[in-house]
Amino acid sequence: ALPASALVWSLILHHCPSSCHIHQLQTFSGVPSGSFSAPDHEYLSYLELQLMATDSGGLKDTKTVRLDPDTVSITLASIPSRLQVVFNGTSASTPFSRTVIRGSTNTIGAPSPQTLAGAQYSFMAWSDGGAQNHNITANTSATYTATYSGPPVNVSKPTISGEPREGKTLTATAGSWESAAPVTFAYQWLRCDKQGANCVVVAGATSTTYALTSGDVGSRLRVKVTATNSAGSSSAISDPTAPVKRAR
Repeated sequence: ALPASALVWSLILHHCPSSCHIHQLQTFSGVPSGSFSAPDHEYLSYLELQLMATDSGGLKDTKTVRLDPDTVSITLASIPSRLQVVFNGTSASTPFSRTVIRGSTNTIGAPSPQTLAGAQYSFMAWSDGGAQNHNITANTSATYTATYSGPPVNVSKPTISGEPREGKTLTATAGSWESAAPVTFAYQWLRCDKQGANCVVVAGATSTTYALTSGDVGSRLRVKVTATNSAGSSSAISDPTAPVKRAR
């Protein structure tokens, strides 16, 4: 067996964000074994432990072992969604996920103010209670959500159910909305042409239901939903119904 003095250990970091490059981390000489702490580094990366042995005649041989990190997934979200948040210096539209090395330190940030669909949104809080820009330790997979104040944002359009026929009743649903504050909804039914365009307000038709009359025959109906919170209001309009038929 070779003595410990014949052994040289090297610890090398391979960092591969797009193309790989290496960082020489540590060298251990004259020891038969040992331990080291893995560095806190960006993923994609892995460690290479290299051992070079030299015999009494000066012959050398090198063996290596690749050490891949344990990883977790960090998801960043916002209320409302589609706002920009920053992960380790790079901004992206929420929601999105990033794979990182377990135990690594990462930075998240919430730019403010931001504009979405013509409305302004201001940062309120992170779900973990951290500052607007702060570090997180990725011990497990987790989701961090940045909440912003601003008008409600429509996620899915209002819908209309029921048979479009004279004498029948149509029912509207508000669709899906995102808001950091409680939301109230207001409804307005619209009478449109056969193509679903050139819509006009139906006077007094402001509830979630609408009873079709002879005046609706041949027209298509839409509903406009206005969502309001403490920061303001925004609206969304449903797809049109089929043309209203006469009563049977």
